[in-house]
Amino acid sequence: MEQVTAKVDQLLQPLTRSPWNAVLTLAIVLYAGLASQPLPAPVRGLFNNTLFRVLIMFLILWIGNHDPALSIVVAVAFVLTLTLASGMENFEGPQTYARQGCLNIKLYDLLAAYGGSKDDLITDMQRARVPLQFKLSDEYAPFIATILNDNLGKKFSETCQPPNGTKTSLS
Repeated sequence: MEQVTAKVDQLLQPLTRSPWNAVLTLAIVLYAGLASQPLPAPVRGLFNNTLFRVLIMFLILWIGNHDPALSIVVAVAFVLTLTLASGMENFEGPQTYARQGCLNIKLYDLLAAYGGSKDDLITDMQRARVPLQFKLSDEYAPFIATILNDNLGKKFSETCQPPNGTKTSLS
């Protein structure tokens, strides 16, 4: 067992050197800031692979013996990524529900309501918990508009507005 530990230490030793440690910490912190974005399919596939998960947990434990602070950062990023990889891509809610008045909404209308700011639209989509498979396209625009109506009280046209004309909000 000591030979295995020595071999792993030798293999992972570059991660404990100061420049690599700083680069790894910075990369993880920057990634954590982007963690709310949809994960690409290959990354989701990796995090849904049991062997890969065990490897990452082993890496977290090994780093914990050498740098506990970095180990905590890696563990938090790992848990956030697991959450994104396992839960959000399997939305099973009403995928065909769009308010009748929103059926004619297009991507252009969504963007126009946000002054052309795609970033603001995406931020509100995340706040309103729009499922990740609802991509920004004309096909999904009526669904996105309906969810933004219901959860954020966003009005897109005279016919596509919140229920009863009242503004709601998420807590």
